[in-house]
Amino acid sequence: MKIGLIGCSKKKLVGKHLARDLYQGALFQKSLAIAERLNFNMIYILSAKYGLLEINRYVDSYNDDLTTKDKTERLSWAESVKNKLPIGEYYYFCGKKYWEFLPPGSTMFRGKGIGGILSNLNQELANMRSIT
Repeated sequence: MKIGLIGCSKKKLVGKHLARDLYQGALFQKSLAIAERLNFNMIYILSAKYGLLEINRYVDSYNDDLTTKDKTERLSWAESVKNKLPIGEYYYFCGKKYWEFLPPGSTMFRGKGIGGILSNLNQELANMRSIT
């Protein structure tokens, strides 16, 4: 079973929303679009606050960021995610601080810095559109 795991974003809507709609960052939105086109069996969000989050679950907005946590906090967060993670083949659409203590998988972010990653995601989306 192929499982897409998308990192949350700092930019969010205010209030309660479907998780898929809450996150407004460009990396998140492009990653979700690609993951949906790749027809993963399951897609989850790796949320700094909620851990492993189903994309169609309603959640409240928050202001938390895993990248500001120390190693002990990230290890604890990763353990809670691993306890809920279904067995499968993992594809990570997130930075290293989100996947570093999770089961091995493929990182879908290629490129140097956020600009390089966004450029590669844009190219991937363009390639997918030309195929369909």
